[in-house]
Amino acid sequence: VERLGVFARDAGIEALTKETPSLGADSFGDLTVCAPGLYYDLGCAVGPDAPPIHTENFDIDETCLPLGAFLQAMHALQAGT
Repeated sequence: VERLGVFARDAGIEALTKETPSLGADSFGDLTVCAPGLYYDLGCAVGPDAPPIHTENFDIDETCLPLGAFLQAMHALQAGT
C-alpha cells in the first residue's frame, strides 16, 4: 500500500483516500492466499452524484484510465524488488 501511495504522488495525486470505506462483495482475499496482492479503488465516477458502478446508468470518467494504467504498471514493475 505504501508503494502505491508513492507511485500516486509521483503521478501528481496527493492522497489516496476514500470517504466511505466499503467491504465490497469481492472474494479478493481468496486470491491473496495464492499470491500477494493489493486491492484499491481507482475512482472513475463522473462527479459526486454519479450513479453507482455496475449499474446501467454508470458513466466512467475516462480521464482516470491513464492513471490506473500507470499505477498498475508501476506496481507490476516493482513487484520483484
